[in-house]
Amino acid sequence: MYFCFTGGTKILIATGAPSDNGRNTEIVDLENSNFSCTKVEPFPFKLNGATGGLMNGQKPFICGGCVGGECDCDDNCGGTYSKDCYQLTETGSWVKDQTAKLYTARLYAGFGSVLMNNKLYLIGGYNGYELRSIEMLSPNTIAQTHSVQLPTGFSAHCQVPWDSENILVIGGDNGSRREETYFINYKNNQLKSGPSLNT
Repeated sequence: MYFCFTGGTKILIATGAPSDNGRNTEIVDLENSNFSCTKVEPFPFKLNGATGGLMNGQKPFICGGCVGGECDCDDNCGGTYSKDCYQLTETGSWVKDQTAKLYTARLYAGFGSVLMNNKLYLIGGYNGYELRSIEMLSPNTIAQTHSVQLPTGFSAHCQVPWDSENILVIGGDNGSRREETYFINYKNNQLKSGPSLNT
C-alpha cells in the first residue's frame, strides 16, 4: 500500500495549470483537512492536460499531456505532446513507465478519470487537431486502441464511469462547445448517443 494513500478518501492532484506550477503534486484527504503528505516529490518536468488515476493497488499512473509548454484555452500546447506514462513509486518519486506508452500523443483526453477493467481510458483529446480515437492501458502494458471511435474528434470533455460496463462522455470542445453526450460500452464495443445538454 502506498505511504500516503492509507486510511480515508484520498485524491492525488498532480501537475497541471498554471504551467509555472506544472510540477506540483499534492494528496488531499477528503475526510481529514489536517492531512499532509510531504513524501511526494514534484513531477520531473512541467506537464498539463494529462490523464491519470489510481490503478491496481492504488498505484498513481499518469499518461499523455503537454510537456513544458504554456497551454492556452484553444488547446495549443506550446510544448511537446506526450505519449509517455509515469508511475508514482512507493518512495514518492515519479518514474517513466518503460512499457506503457500511448499510440497517439494527446492532451485534454477528458476531465475525470475513467478506470474500467483495470485500464485507464483516454477518450479523444487534442494533438494539433481534435482526436476521435480511444486508448486504454495499465501500468507496464502496451496501450490498446479501442475498436470504437468517437463520431467526431473533440477534447476537454467530462467522462465518468456510468456503470460496470459503460462510460458516459459529456460535452467537450471541437472548435465550439458541444452539447452531445455518448455512452461507450467497453464490453460489447458499442457507442450510442445520450441526451443532449440544454446549454
